[in-house]
Amino acid sequence: MGPALSFPLEDFESAVLADGELLGMLYSGSLGRGTADRYSDLDIEVRVLDEMGTQLSGKLRQVLGWLGPVRFSYPRSAGFVTGFVGDDWQRVDLYLKRLADFAPSPEYSAAAS
Repeated sequence: MGPALSFPLEDFESAVLADGELLGMLYSGSLGRGTADRYSDLDIEVRVLDEMGTQLSGKLRQVLGWLGPVRFSYPRSAGFVTGFVGDDWQRVDLYLKRLADFAPSPEYSAAAS
């Protein structure tokens, strides 16, 4: 594994756990596999209440800010933003997903376990 991330994630995780609108989170990509280094982007998925609806963009900005000062960000779609945070402009792909977003997709109808 390469050099460590440029900032710790404990404060971010504590903020997610303390927010009553958030149900949980997971790291995906290299961060989820445990192979991320300071050059990796951070892929983070956060589960939110279905009632969030149109409030997703505001919550995205808030959650992204828990990682550090947001240097630049741009929306990719509803509930998805790419941002650059902290002194090293760490790239973060942040997804907010409602439980309703987890309906089975027809493309997985033939998936085997």
